[in-house]
Amino acid sequence: MVYRIALLLLLGFAAVWSAPAVADVSPATEPAPVSSDELERLVKTLQNDSDREKLVSELQALIAVQRRAPTEKPSPDAILGQLSRQINAVTGEILAGVAMLVDTPRLVGWARRQITDPGARALWLEAAYALILVFGMGLFAEWMLRRALTRLVPRLPARRSDSRPVRALFALLGLVLDLLPILASLEWHTPSSQ
Repeated sequence: MVYRIALLLLLGFAAVWSAPAVADVSPATEPAPVSSDELERLVKTLQNDSDREKLVSELQALIAVQRRAPTEKPSPDAILGQLSRQINAVTGEILAGVAMLVDTPRLVGWARRQITDPGARALWLEAAYALILVFGMGLFAEWMLRRALTRLVPRLPARRSDSRPVRALFALLGLVLDLLPILASLEWHTPSSQ
């Protein structure tokens, strides 16, 4: 009895989720941007009487074809395929959640062992200390370099009378100076190969 109710609820959710997906089967196409050459040809066509009559007849033919063309409905196979994929996705999520719930007691037991074992606790404290030391020194180096460079960068010359290559060279120098704190921070974060 409980299985039947769960199955009906699952099918109900899948039917509700599949309704918007079925409606979006035919994606809307965006019109291509019109170039100025095409617009000029259109203006010339509209100014010429014979070309304008030809354009109007072509547009009327296109309208007639579109009115006669039936709107395509998704096939039952596509709807059932979409429903099947959605049911598979939902059941996969449910199974992943159940697996996590099943593994929770083991995770809690592992955490308790790590907290109560003096050797494991010392290992975790040593790892935390190393991370704080590495990242702290990297952040300190970045802060010091940034502080020194904030006074230096405004003094760089920015004259409009210089040629383009000279201005590009100064822009490159400014970029390198801006990257120095980041590189210093990264240097402290990367492990040394000893």
